[in-house]
Amino acid sequence: MHTVKDKIIVSAFKEASTEAPGTVYIPDDAKEQSIEGIVVSTGPDVEGVNEHDHIMYNPNRAVKFTIRGEEFVVIELQDVFIVMEDSKNGQKSE
Repeated sequence: MHTVKDKIIVSAFKEASTEAPGTVYIPDDAKEQSIEGIVVSTGPDVEGVNEHDHIMYNPNRAVKFTIRGEEFVVIELQDVFIVMEDSKNGQKSE
């Protein structure tokens, strides 16, 4: 899977289940959107963000889609706030 121009495909983090006896259930659509994820693919115009990078991004402009049960989002480079590190190698991205 790949993208074009300055677009980035991100595998969004899933929140851990917090359901326990005696707690209040909050429906998925009422929870705040994830703003973190792992970069799956970048377009040719993307600089400073690489595959496997752990990033934080603006969820308000993200386009959600699902492939084989896995959720992804497409964002633009301008929507990336922070590049934390390469999650695969445990190294900081350049």
